[in-house]
Amino acid sequence: MRLLRWATEEQKKHWLPRMGIRHGGGLPLSEAGAGSDAFALQTRAEAVKGGYRLDGRKLWISSAREAGLFIVFATIDPAAGYRGITAFLVEKDMPGFTVGRKEDKLEFGLEYL
Repeated sequence: MRLLRWATEEQKKHWLPRMGIRHGGGLPLSEAGAGSDAFALQTRAEAVKGGYRLDGRKLWISSAREAGLFIVFATIDPAAGYRGITAFLVEKDMPGFTVGRKEDKLEFGLEYL
């Protein structure tokens, strides 16, 4: 996990406990025009004072209603190709973040023998 490798001690103390069972997590990757193709992301990230502004829409996020923390993939520099994609930690209660209506989708379980 990149957070363990690259985060400061302060960031680890803040984010790692939130990624545990109590808070839960979601991984928003899929988009309407890109599916789960990370290289076709339309969600953009723009550097602003104090951080980044994310602009985009993700779909089909498992556990979105229950999760409190999301790892959101966004493109900072489209000209950089895959090197321009970055993952951002977004808490559910951050301004501008909303969870839409629940979509009916196929869910299944696997049994390993």
